[in-house]
Amino acid sequence: MTTAQRLNSISARLVHRGLFVVSGVLWLGLAAVLFAWPGRFSLAAVAEACGVSAPDVAFAPGAAETTAFVEACGESGLVAYRDLQVVDLLYPAAGAVFLMVALAFLLQRIIPQAAWVAFVPVGAAMGDYLENAAAWVLISVGPLEAPWAASVLQVGSAVKVVLSWASWLLIVALLVALAVRAVRRRVDYATPPALRRL
Repeated sequence: MTTAQRLNSISARLVHRGLFVVSGVLWLGLAAVLFAWPGRFSLAAVAEACGVSAPDVAFAPGAAETTAFVEACGESGLVAYRDLQVVDLLYPAAGAVFLMVALAFLLQRIIPQAAWVAFVPVGAAMGDYLENAAAWVLISVGPLEAPWAASVLQVGSAVKVVLSWASWLLIVALLVALAVRAVRRRVDYATPPALRRL
């Protein structure tokens, strides 16, 4: 059995309504805390404490940009940034599971031989965790002690954003393909057999 076949087999087992609902609720809840909640653990709290948005919301922020953010934050700002990173321990995993289940469901119905594509969100989560690990280092020891961490954060951010966008675009494309297939079936069903041959 090839690696793709093994992944296809695992992908087929991911199609479970309960897993989809639980991961979706968890992911949406964590997203609400990060992006909509104005208090502790949120991006808004970091922006308020530091006077600038966290590098986590930028696409591959440069090392100099991240270093300037950490230095400008001060002690209270870094506490807010650390709180954000606590929530971000769960957010990537919840998002990856939710997207994997959604992709697995759609791929099994449209292109089952390519069901391994459902694992693209795992790469996005790995990029997010790399970004988070670099953020923890910057919070703990600062950019002067670990100048490499800002560059690692940049790489993790790029991987996270590119693969997250790829995952969501795949879902949209598969939903469109599923809708087109449904419309074609309905048209075929409504068309008299004699006209189908024309």
